[in-house]
Amino acid sequence: MQKRFVICDSDSHYAERFINVVQERLEQEFSLYVYENIQQLKELLAGKTAEIVLISQFLYEHLKKEELSRINHLFLLCEEPSGKNNEICRYQAADAILRQVFQMYAEHTEQLPANQTATSQNIHFIGIYTPIGRCLQTTFAVTLGQLLAKNHRTLYLNFEGFSGLRRVFQDTPDYNMMDFVYFYDCAREKFLYRLEHMVQTMNGLDFISPFESYMELASITGAKWKEIFHYLEEKSPYEYIILDLSEQMNGLLDILRLCEKVYTITKDDGFALAKMEQYEQMLRGMDYEDVWEKTIQRKLPIFRQIPAHIEQFTYGDVADYTRNLLREDWGYGS
Repeated sequence: MQKRFVICDSDSHYAERFINVVQERLEQEFSLYVYENIQQLKELLAGKTAEIVLISQFLYEHLKKEELSRINHLFLLCEEPSGKNNEICRYQAADAILRQVFQMYAEHTEQLPANQTATSQNIHFIGIYTPIGRCLQTTFAVTLGQLLAKNHRTLYLNFEGFSGLRRVFQDTPDYNMMDFVYFYDCAREKFLYRLEHMVQTMNGLDFISPFESYMELASITGAKWKEIFHYLEEKSPYEYIILDLSEQMNGLLDILRLCEKVYTITKDDGFALAKMEQYEQMLRGMDYEDVWEKTIQRKLPIFRQIPAHIEQFTYGDVADYTRNLLREDWGYGS
């Protein structure tokens, strides 16, 4: 049975701002009710309970004690919050307000949905990294993820400072990778519950919107990434996690070491070969020979056509090449 999420504000235009954001993220878990006057809410609470009520401070004052007892989690939209835990400044973007609501909701919800406890017993981290630029690394990584997602629960994470994916995905996210780290730090026991609401899906592939800038990416330590990935390894419901990596992230070599396989795209030109030689020497010189040993170098062929839209990545030459790679390296589809 779906839980009731109620938004009550006398300004109808203000309340309507929340509708699309809530429905896109929570339609499977919550039924949404949007009311413009307090009487509508009173009628609902006369015989039913509401899991979450987001209400203007002015309208809240008209609720009686018996009606308040039928609200499990109450949040007040205030012009000037006084500092109480359930008060939220109303003069923010809808997604920012909802982010605060669900942050506080997760902190006060004792029991998580049952599907949050199911974890994958055999999770595979696949690292995608090359020191060579402009070689279709992200195209390959997303295609790989979408193909795996056809039969396995798969998560794609991007660690580039300027990925461009928000434009490619036509993405206006409620959450991004900075929130991913923040929620992990905030209340770890609720992290997987929050993760369900952070991810978006494209062709079955779950992803979290990338960092907005390289400065955000650079602010996270390598030790923190290792901690998060070890947590996902133990608790995550995913079978495959695709890490689209760059040297702009801290702790890159240690993250590559965590991966089961590392795909490195190569080229034949002089500079590319020189970069690969330097990369190998660095790994061996810094005692990361194990990373080099698990690295699978791939020189991509010249593709006749690359899909213009990311929803089409499972079709065409790139997808055919990647399917063959999955058969060769993972026995997938054989």
